[in-house]
Parts: sequence; C-alpha cells; structure tokens
Amino acid sequence: MDERRKYPRISSNFALDVKPSASGSATAQNLGKGGCLFEHDGPIDVGQVLDLTLSVPPLTGNVAVKGKVVRCEPASSGNQYNIAVQFMDLDEEAETDITRMLESF
Repeated sequence: MDERRKYPRISSNFALDVKPSASGSATAQNLGKGGCLFEHDGPIDVGQVLDLTLSVPPLTGNVAVKGKVVRCEPASSGNQYNIAVQFMDLDEEAETDITRMLESF
C-alpha cells in the first residue's frame, strides 16, 4: 500500500461519469474514502478538478463528487490512461454513500 494514502483503497470495477471529458465516461479500478483510480480514454491534466458521478451496482442511486487529478499515467492497455483522483469537499451524505459502496465490494 502506498504510504502517502490516508485511506486504504479497494479494488473495484464500475463505471463512472467524468466531466469535463471528451468521452464522458471511465472505468474505476479502485476506490477509497479519499479518492479513486480510473481508466480513461485520454490524458487529464494533473491539478484539474473533475465532476464525477459514481454508480456501483447493486447499490441504487449515484454519488456525485468533485475530485482533483493527482496523477495521470499511460495504462498498460493500449492508449488508455490511469487517472488518480483525490476527492474534494465531501459532505456527510457523500461520505456515507462511498462507505456503502466500499462495503459492497
């Protein structure tokens, strides 16, 4: 585990919406209370703030959060990129929803 992380991350595989983004969608690879890593069709600048909508089956409803890009690296699969995001300004409801998501894995 990366010692810089405040919260552990759990491997996951679910779709999320990313704005602004040319493709508008991505696939999450891991999720934690403090952020997530997702695979995306193109690079996103480090420092950019994104609006993310997380949707994890079998849970109902979506969780909308803001996240700041902290890392962008080419993925091992073709021309995809791994984007690491730190969640920003989570309210209590979003924190609770993310905890429920983590418990579903």
